[in-house]
Parts: sequence; structure tokens; C-alpha cells
Amino acid sequence: MLQARRVQPSLGKVGSCFDNAAMESFFGSLKSEWLYFHRFETRQQAITSSFYYIESFYNRRRLHSANGYFSPLAYELMAAKSVQSDLLPCPLN
Repeated sequence: MLQARRVQPSLGKVGSCFDNAAMESFFGSLKSEWLYFHRFETRQQAITSSFYYIESFYNRRRLHSANGYFSPLAYELMAAKSVQSDLLPCPLN
């Protein structure tokens, strides 16, 4: 089916150890939490709506179990603060 539509798969064959489980999980969330509840008249409406979901909800407010139940934005901010606090002034200055 992919070849008929001239689409190249992102990874190897079924059962490959290099699966894309994280992206499959994301797309599952996108569909079940957002897309199934909206109808779009144009492709641009679908793109804009998906962008809104990702940037306003998924990255900023949605809690993720892989991040200790923090949003991706909150998790990244905490990681950045942790790195900054780990940096020590150079003793040679």
C-alpha cells in the first residue's frame, strides 16, 4: 500500500527492534484526544488544528507518564534549571 502511494516507511520491517513506539503513542494520543472529535473542511484546517493541539495542550499542559507526570514543557524547564545549577564557576577566574 505504501509503495502504491509512493510513501517511504520511517523504519524497517514489522518486528524490527528499532520501532517507533514513542511516535505511535503520540499519534494515538493525537487521534483519540483531538482528531476524532473534529471535522475539517480543508487540509489547512486539519494542519492548524493539529498544531494548536500540539503546541497549546500536548506540550504545555498534558501530563506524560514518561516525564514523571509533568508536561513536556515543564519537564524541559526543570531539566534546564538542573543543568544550570550543576554548572559551577570556573575556579581559575
